[in-house]
Amino acid sequence: IRIFSVKRVTALEPQLDVSPAAWAVTTPESVPEFSAVGYFFARHLQQARSVPVGIIHSSWGGTPAEAWTSRGTLEQDPALQPLLWQFKRFEAEYPSGKYGHDQPQPIWTAAVKTYRETSTVPPPGLNAPRGGPEDPHRPAALWNAMIAPLTKFALRGAIWYQGETNALRSWDYQRLFTAMIQDWRRAWNRGDLDWI
Repeated sequence: IRIFSVKRVTALEPQLDVSPAAWAVTTPESVPEFSAVGYFFARHLQQARSVPVGIIHSSWGGTPAEAWTSRGTLEQDPALQPLLWQFKRFEAEYPSGKYGHDQPQPIWTAAVKTYRETSTVPPPGLNAPRGGPEDPHRPAALWNAMIAPLTKFALRGAIWYQGETNALRSWDYQRLFTAMIQDWRRAWNRGDLDWI
């Protein structure tokens, strides 16, 4: 079994390669940093079929499906375009949100220091504003950086376990998820690309 982990990054346009990464042999040292679901699935395949297995781990917890879908696919479906419009609003609000986030940063940092020194109740965390250039929720941002570069690999299937981030928009998830699967199948030119 060989494993390949993709670094968590975003991109505004589809990339040709991923950040420095390399295939690794599964060892007690390499596996703990890998996806447990991915490793056990690869191990099952290898044992059941007695063939070498390579598995790629490309994930980012807490991100929505539209981030893993190409912009072209989102633009082609009128029902999915509100996802793009909503993010345009986040982009427009980002400068003021960033200013509001950055201003209290020194106060928050001091409060954390006080907490550590006195063991009092910690201050609430500061949430970064949505819409920035590195926001992993941006439609197509993870497709561009973490999926598009992988389309040169021969792929037999994908394991997808996600959905909590889309839970509040469950009404559009079926359409979005179906569009994403078709998008990946087109990208790999494999209409039979398995999904688990």
